[in-house]
Amino acid sequence: SFLINTEDGVFIIADGMSGWNGKNASETAVKTISRSLQGRLNSSMNNDEIECILNESLEQALNEVTSLQKKSGTTIDIGIIRNDTFHLAHIGDSRVYILYNNERLVQISDDMAKPQSSYQGREPQNEIEKKILSLTNSFMPSNWIGHHDSQYNNTVQFEHIPLVGVRRILMTTDGLIDLTLDNEIREALLIENLEEVSGKLQSYIMEPNTISTAFITHLPFFLENHLKAKSILCMLNPIFNLYSSNPNIGKMRDYYKKNTIPDSGYKNFILDYVNTFPHIKAYFLNYINNLLSFCDDTTFIVIEPKIHKRHYTSPQ
Repeated sequence: SFLINTEDGVFIIADGMSGWNGKNASETAVKTISRSLQGRLNSSMNNDEIECILNESLEQALNEVTSLQKKSGTTIDIGIIRNDTFHLAHIGDSRVYILYNNERLVQISDDMAKPQSSYQGREPQNEIEKKILSLTNSFMPSNWIGHHDSQYNNTVQFEHIPLVGVRRILMTTDGLIDLTLDNEIREALLIENLEEVSGKLQSYIMEPNTISTAFITHLPFFLENHLKAKSILCMLNPIFNLYSSNPNIGKMRDYYKKNTIPDSGYKNFILDYVNTFPHIKAYFLNYINNLLSFCDDTTFIVIEPKIHKRHYTSPQ
């Protein structure tokens, strides 16, 4: 759920957590915070006063979300532009980026997420490995608004970024960042026309070629951590169906459907065929591309602030 209020310079993104009544949680958080902020912001406020108002709004949102009937949770990002400054309150694993006029891209939000497993027995060492972990459901938010157990909390990150030299601000849910590298985000934000910026970012979600190609390189880990006994058959069926005229493929399909095979058996089956037959590898890559389509589960806001000497007026 999201809110864009250009008149007041208020921007909110809430990403409801899967399995945690996410839709209701995110909608409730956005509505509550919007209502709480209405009429309370003015140009004479300093950073501490804005932080205080944001804290109060988040407390109200927490109370509303936890009062929902089901176990509920959502991440939240609130961006407020006042006094030639971008004020951010951040909880969760969505991200906020700043693109400066010198073309430098800076992530200003912390990644509040905990790995649920390691990458091949170790910590991920680069951006691709982190995304592979994320896409195999091995990361989850460590901070959010809603119900909690003892391991997690709703600690807020506050940032106050002067807008001098700022060209654009990007607020986005993790659907985009799971499928996109930072240099790709920077490349999109550098495009002059804002509609083309949006189109470029959307293309990364709909056709995540960089990430999906990396999945082939990381295929053993992907299969070990994501494709378990039942779901792996969904991946095998397109391959079986594509080569159904081959009697050996037919026998293997029947064998795998009739028998209980350990996860490693499925993994080795796919790896053997992907490594032996390049055309199957290409088909598998296309299938992964379709599997990684997050276009229905991603929201981003691109803000172009204008600086004035005494006050802030509405962004473009």
